[in-house]
Amino acid sequence: MGQTNWGLAVTDVNGDGAPGAVMASWDFAGVTVLRNHNGTGALGSYTIGTSAQGATITAGQNATFTLTITPNNHYNGTVTLSCPTGLPALATRSFGPSAVVTLDGLTPQTLTLIITTKAATSSLRIHAENDPQKNSHSGSSAMLLASLNGVGVLGMFVAGSFNKKGNRWSLRAVLALAMSFFLVGCGGGSSSTPPPTKSNSTSSVISSAATTLVGQPVTFTGTVSANSGTPTGSVTFLDGTTTLGTGTLSSGKATFHTSSLIAGVHNITTAYGGDTNYNASTSTAFSQTVDNPGTATGSYTL
Repeated sequence: MGQTNWGLAVTDVNGDGAPGAVMASWDFAGVTVLRNHNGTGALGSYTIGTSAQGATITAGQNATFTLTITPNNHYNGTVTLSCPTGLPALATRSFGPSAVVTLDGLTPQTLTLIITTKAATSSLRIHAENDPQKNSHSGSSAMLLASLNGVGVLGMFVAGSFNKKGNRWSLRAVLALAMSFFLVGCGGGSSSTPPPTKSNSTSSVISSAATTLVGQPVTFTGTVSANSGTPTGSVTFLDGTTTLGTGTLSSGKATFHTSSLIAGVHNITTAYGGDTNYNASTSTAFSQTVDNPGTATGSYTL
C-alpha cells in the first residue's frame, strides 16, 4: 500500500454562517467540499408563484388563480394560506382542495384560490292586495250605520235590548237616536243646519327613483287633487302598514325623503286625511325596489 498526502481546510464555504470542510489530495485533480447544513443559508424554505397578478371581474362573478408552492432546500413543512386583509366588502375567498399544504421537500404543490363576489339582489315582492293585515271592516261598518238610520222607534228599542252586555255608550247613543225619531214622529221639529257637503279627493304617489340601493336617498311625492279647488292638510306616507312619515300639502303636493329602506320591494302608499272641504283618500301602492349594493367596484390588493 502506498502513502497518500491529503490537505484539509475548514471555512465558511457558502457564506451561510456555518463552517464547512474542503479536502484535496496530490493525485486527484479537484477538491471535495463538505457543507454544514446547520447554517442559516441552508435552511429549508418555499416560494409561491401565481398564474396571474390580478383580474378584473364584475360583481357577482368569480376570479380563480392557480398557486404553485415550491420547496427550497428540501423543505418538508406545512404551509397554511389565508387572506387576512385586502378583500372588498361582500367578497369571500376559498382555497382548493385545501388551505393547508404539506410539502415533501421535493415536489411542487398546486392549488387554486377562488375570489367570490356578490351581485346586487332584491327580496321577493309582496303585493299590497296580499297583505294579511288589511281588512274590510270599514265597509261593513258603513253598511251597519246605513241600516240603523232606517230603523223606526220600536226597532231602536229592540236593538238596544239585545245590547245589554255591550258598552254603556253604545246603548246611550241608540236611545238618543230613538228619542229623536220619536220627537219627529210626534210633530216635533229641528232647526239644525245640515253639515256642508264635501267633495271627493284623489291621491297618488310617485318616487324619484323606482330602484335604489340600500342607504341611497329616495324622495316620495304625494299628490292630492279634486275636480275643483285644491285640497289642503297633510299626507301620511306608508310602507305597507308601517308609517314612514308625513308631509304638508303645498299646491296639492307633499314630499317625504328617506334613506333607511332595507333591501326588498316596498309597497308605498299615501293617505290623505281630508279637510273641511274634501274627503279623505288613499293612493294605490307604488312598488319601490331597494337592492343590495353587491361588491363595490375597485382595485383590491390581497
